[in-house]
Amino acid sequence: MVTIYWKLAHTPKGGSETILTELYDPVVRVKTGDGKDSFSFKVNNVEGDFNNAFNPNDKMIISRQQNSDTGWANSDILLTGAVRTVPHEVNTSQDLLRVEGYNYSETVMGALVFVEGAGKTLDVFLEDAVNSVASYNVDFGVTWNPNNPAVKYTDGTSFPIINERVFNKPLSYILEKYSTKETTEDGRYYWFVNKDNELTWDKRSNDSGSRTFDQSTDDFQSIKIKKDIKDVKNFVIIKGGLDPKGNPMQNRYADYTSISKHGFRYYIFVSENASGKTNLSADLTKAEVDDMEDATYPFVPTWDPTVTATDYDDYVTEFRSYFKGEFKTEGKKYIDLRKNGKLKVTITFQAGDKPWGLADLVSCNIPSLSSSQSKLLRVEEIQYSTTTDTFTLIEDEGSI
Repeated sequence: MVTIYWKLAHTPKGGSETILTELYDPVVRVKTGDGKDSFSFKVNNVEGDFNNAFNPNDKMIISRQQNSDTGWANSDILLTGAVRTVPHEVNTSQDLLRVEGYNYSETVMGALVFVEGAGKTLDVFLEDAVNSVASYNVDFGVTWNPNNPAVKYTDGTSFPIINERVFNKPLSYILEKYSTKETTEDGRYYWFVNKDNELTWDKRSNDSGSRTFDQSTDDFQSIKIKKDIKDVKNFVIIKGGLDPKGNPMQNRYADYTSISKHGFRYYIFVSENASGKTNLSADLTKAEVDDMEDATYPFVPTWDPTVTATDYDDYVTEFRSYFKGEFKTEGKKYIDLRKNGKLKVTITFQAGDKPWGLADLVSCNIPSLSSSQSKLLRVEEIQYSTTTDTFTLIEDEGSI
């Protein structure tokens, strides 16, 4: 029988750290990608002892260990975050504070990137993207994990060169866009914000190692199996802003096999909406003019050194042709990741039974998933509590 102990360190803004003792029902949820890592716990506000004790942006460090409440180490930390809300519930039988908050993963989703590719390797480009957010937002607490790979796993060579100039695009979109197997040239990559609020970016391993689950032999409390098609997308319209003459640019991409299986599932893709303006700005700088109509031709644009525009009209034609092709490529990448539904399995164990971590690959023997072979599923989300640990696992590539 495992006994779970918690350590919650609370630091008010501008104050000193206090270890909380009067709390119960702590829960920590961590997720891969742009999901929010969150925490919550309850405090009995007897005699109003905790009135105004917790406020938004107070720092919380939440740790957990098994069978001991001494010898705490950094490895025991589950989440470092900040208080966001403190709902106060009062009735005839209780006076309760419910303290809730997140780590800095929530800031990644909406943080805007300002970074110049300019011949940087992919890993350096992404690190600069993270740093650019911090330079524009002093409250952005995420840093680049120094253990992230600097070369490809497959052959030890450098990652491909990125030449994109990125302005006003969400960091989460940049991480997703540049973690595909086509972009890394090293397979698909995953990302999440770890307990030290570092942006972890690494390759999706195809090796489950010793991580297994067998429904017929393992102890567990519950299994929920879902065929998840809510995120299926198979028809996308990609909007790319304006061309040099001020006309809108867009393209589309469809996967008709998926459409025949799941019906039309539309998506309007607007993350490339700044592409026209950003790349036109780079050409204006190169040509040293305020309007490309005044540039000296023939002209070689920054976005494709193989193109030589003979005059302004030719430049606009080449501009539209090039970026419409880029939009379609991005649309295909987006659809390829979402054209099929995915098997999703949620398994609840007694707390401490499984040492699985985020993004771990697990070989699962669950007869209702596959009667002939184990299914490889990746840990997408973990919920830690005092009595149970719940793992949500999902396919890397949809099969439904």
